[in-house]
Order: sequence, then C-alpha cells, then structure tokens
Amino acid sequence: MYAIEEINNSTELLPNITVGYRIYDACTSEAIALTSTFSLLSEEETPALNYICQLDQKLVAFVGHLLSSITYITAEITQLYGYPQISYGALDPVFNDRVRFPSIYRTVPNEYSQFRVIIKLLKHFGWTWVGIIASDDDSNRQASEELRKEMGRNGICVDFLKVILNSEMENSLEEVTEVIKRSSLNYYLKNIHMKMASGEEIFFTKDGNIPGKFDILNWVIYGNGTIKKIHVGKFFPTTDYLVIHEKAITWGHYFQKMLKIPTSFCTQKCSSGQRRAHQNGRPPCCFDCVPCSEGEISNSSELEICVKCPDDHWSNPTRNRCIKRITDFLSYEDLLGYILSGCASLFIVNTATVLLVFIKHRRTPIVRANNQNISYILLMALLMSFLCTFMFIGQPTGVTCLLRQALFVCVFSVAISSILGKTMTVLVAFKSAKMANRFRKWGKINISVVIVFVCSFVELVICVIWLTMSPPYVESDIKTTPGKIILQCNEGSTISFYLAVSYIGVLSLISFAVAFIARKLPDRFNEAQHITFSMLVFCSVWASFIPTYLSTKGKHMVAVEIFAIQASAAGLLMCIFTPKCYIILLKPELNWQLPTGLLRPPWHEPAHLQQDTNTNAEVTSATLMKAHFLPLN
Repeated sequence: MYAIEEINNSTELLPNITVGYRIYDACTSEAIALTSTFSLLSEEETPALNYICQLDQKLVAFVGHLLSSITYITAEITQLYGYPQISYGALDPVFNDRVRFPSIYRTVPNEYSQFRVIIKLLKHFGWTWVGIIASDDDSNRQASEELRKEMGRNGICVDFLKVILNSEMENSLEEVTEVIKRSSLNYYLKNIHMKMASGEEIFFTKDGNIPGKFDILNWVIYGNGTIKKIHVGKFFPTTDYLVIHEKAITWGHYFQKMLKIPTSFCTQKCSSGQRRAHQNGRPPCCFDCVPCSEGEISNSSELEICVKCPDDHWSNPTRNRCIKRITDFLSYEDLLGYILSGCASLFIVNTATVLLVFIKHRRTPIVRANNQNISYILLMALLMSFLCTFMFIGQPTGVTCLLRQALFVCVFSVAISSILGKTMTVLVAFKSAKMANRFRKWGKINISVVIVFVCSFVELVICVIWLTMSPPYVESDIKTTPGKIILQCNEGSTISFYLAVSYIGVLSLISFAVAFIARKLPDRFNEAQHITFSMLVFCSVWASFIPTYLSTKGKHMVAVEIFAIQASAAGLLMCIFTPKCYIILLKPELNWQLPTGLLRPPWHEPAHLQQDTNTNAEVTSATLMKAHFLPLN
C-alpha cells in the first residue's frame, strides 16, 4: 500500500494514472492463493472459472507471493494470460526461465544470490560444519537441497537438514485455459529504472530480478523474549563483496565469557606442510592431516594434493616452502676430496723422486739390468696416473668429463704394457736363446718398446671410438640424494667404458701370468718376483673396485675410482721400485757387481766406455743376468 501511494503521489512514475489495489490473504495456502487468483481474474468474490464478469476490466498486474511455492502456483495461471506478476519474496531460480515465466518480476535477488551471501558469511568465520532448518513447503525444501549442494561445492558440510512442518495444505488444482487480454504494464516493468527517496536505484534485469543487496542482521534474544536486530554487515551480489563489522556483533553469553568467535568444523584445519586425506564414509569436511612427501609442499590448509617443487628445488623441513637444492660433487673442500688430493700429491712427489734417482744412477747395473728405458716409461705412466686423479676432483665440466676416463685408461694401459714388456724381455732372454739371437741380429728392434706401443695403441683405438660415438657429458642427478643436485659425469657409453677397463684387466692378467712364470729365473737383479707381487696387488684392487663402484652413487662413486687408481698405481710403484731404490740408496755395495773378468765398477770405466749406451737393451740385460757375478776386491 505504501508503494502504491508513492506511485500515485509521484509525477514521474505514472503521470495521470491512478493505481488501485485489491488485497487477498493467501494464508500460506496454495489452494487459497489459487482461489484468490481466480477471484481477481473474474472480478467476483465467488470466482467463475474462465469468465470475466465485468465488461470494463481494470486488472493490470498481480503482486505476490512471499513464498516461491505459492508464487509458482499463481504464475501457472497469470502467465497464461500475460499478466505481470511481481513477487517480493520468491527466491527460486526457476523463475529465471523467461520462456515459462516471461512476466514474472521479483523485488528480491534470486536464491543463488542468497546462497552466495550465506556461504560468504560462513567462510568469513571459518564455519565448515553447519545445519539447515527449513519450513515444510516445496519452495523451502528445494531451496534447502540446493543450498546443501552449493555448500558442498564450497567445502562446507551439512550435518543435518531439519524441516519444520506447516499445517496441511490442499493439493487439488483446477486448470484454467481462457486467455485474457495482455496488459501493457509488462513493457513498463521491463524498462523501469527509478530512484527511491533513500537514493537507492530500482530496476529489473533481463531475468526479472532486482539487483539488490543483503543486509546482515544480528538477532539478540533477551531473557524476557524480546528480540533486538543489529545491522552488522552487507553483501553486494553484483560485486560479490561482503562487509562485516565484527565489533558490532553480539555473541552468546558463553562465547562472550570465552572472549572468542564461535567455531564450527568437523576437523581442525591442517597446518602448513600438510594435506587433507578424506576419511572414508564421512563428509568431505571430515579428513585427516597427512604430511607432504619429500619434494612437495603445502602452504594452504585446504589442499588435498601437495604441490611438487620444481626440479632444481626441494621442500624445506616443514614442507611449506621450496628451497634451492644443494649442488653436490667431490670438491677439494670436502674432507674426502682433501684426503685424496693430498695422497695424490704425496705419490706424485714420491714417483718424481724415484724417477730422479733412476736418472742419476742410470749407469749402475741395477738400473741398466732392468731395461732402464722401459722403467722410465713406467715411472712416467705412474706419474701421469696420479696426476689424472685431479681431473676427478672438483666440479665436473664438459672438458674434464670428456678426458678423465679416457686419459686414465690410456695411461694405465701404457703402465701395464710396460710391465708386460719388461717381463717378456726377461722370459725371452732366459727361455729362448734362438729368439734372443734373432733380436740380436735385428739390432735396433726393441721388443719391450714394441709391446708397449702395440698394447697402448689398442687402448687408444678403443678410446677414440668411444669418444667419437658416445662421448661422456655432465649430467645432474636429482633422484639419488633427496634435496641435492649431484653433478656427475655420464660416461656416455657404459659398454665402451667397461670395455676399456676390461682391456686393462686382460693386460694385467697376462702380465701376472708371464711374471709368475719368470719369477724363479736366476739372477740377483731379476725383478720378475716383484712384478708378480705388484700385479697381484693391482688385480686385487681392481677386482674389488668393480662391485664397490657399482654399489655407490654420486661423489662416493668418484672417490672409489680415485682410490682404486691411487692404490693400484702406488702398488706398482712400491712393489717394483722400492727394492731397487733400497739397493741404490742404502746398499750401494750390492749395485756394483760385474761379470767375471772386470776389475772395477762400471761407473769407474773410462769416459769413452761410459758413453757406450747398450744398443740392444734386452740382450745386454739378459747377458748381465746370465753371467756369474763376483764381488770386486
């Protein structure tokens, strides 16, 4: 009535038109509402179905109802005849269908807008475990079910839905088919846009809804039954913006005493670093909090799946942040790298010292009798073996990865082939006089040098093919050690690597076999026994290296290989050259024995005899070994 009076008193809304009204109380009954609709259509208190009893009909629109169910019943009639119907409370989204309800208008937002504000309010206070109470009518039951579904989609669980029964309603409906002329008020309502005295603008959308707002009221119920409504916030559906004034809210006595906002949930929120794990057979709001796995994080309490860190990052201990992975490799700063580099330096000094001793005493019998040129080659190969271990320490690069394994196997093949050459020379000299004479006739052909060259060349060919077809490269291993990026060299072709190492193993076994055969040959300077023991040490080291190497990962794998290189090279150095250095430096009286007929040590020979450098080293060495030595008086 207030609205109609405002319209009649306004000179802008409906000028020169006076609007009247007739009011019927539907009493929340669908049957009474339908009877009232027929009364308005026939303009008689006792409705005559399908008849208009007044020639000059003045009915232009229907206003009502508050409930969606009653609005729906009356709309089934009014929409047949094209009458506008304006509801001030129907929230059911079904009225958005402009095909079935082309002339339905509502002065309240639709149901989904109300759902949004309810969900916004629950989320604002963190309430995820709620109940729904609804009146017993189709509209509210349907709205409650829709609200339950919408809450579920937003992570809010409904513990119960309680329906309050109304009085019984009549269910029989009669159909009306007569068409009444269409009113012109529809066009007006579709295009109305007015401003109220409060400054609020009123208009209908294309769906017949009014883009209104919701006021959030706090009901305070006192002991005497009085109710006080406190305005504590607003919700604007068009912008999805919720405003809450928490200080204006009056909570219940219990919560006032506890000085805290009420909570409502099935399970406490998960902390950062945890994810939700749904409990079988229970609502989605009931869950267990499970820690994220390594390499995954969670910085939200609502995640069901932890977020995986990028490949170059790892989760921190609390699993709530990704941090940069630690780059790991065998460096000089590591204790292991420090020890191995120190040992390599010590062995380099020792090897260089032995080489200088041999060069200084190169004309002594013990140096000349054991093929001094091959001894120099062997010492240089051992020196290079210790030096090449430094290529395994430090951050891997493309150059070091490409060269370190190839250099190691080539240097070791030279060392082992040198030992094989020394041993073969002794064996040929003692066991085959015919072959020794043949070498003497050839003169300049050095059997030990030929063996070193041929055996080393085979290893070189294997390495060239390996580096050409599938060269090693730097790779990052992020799977072996959690939280670390292991920089290491990928050998490219594993078959080529093990083929090159196996070739050294074959040379070692041949050298061991030849040295074992020659170990009991007569002579004070015969080094076959020393070579036998050195090759036994060498083979033992590399036999234990392979399973250990395959069972380790990362920088420890590199350390195992460095240890094997240093241990085997040191074994050769100590077993072969320590006895000789002992005689040269500590027992010089044993190093000047000469064949029968010589009256003084060789270093006392005249200068022109000292310059005779033994054209055929193998034959001369064998001659010295075969001769019967006597001490010089």
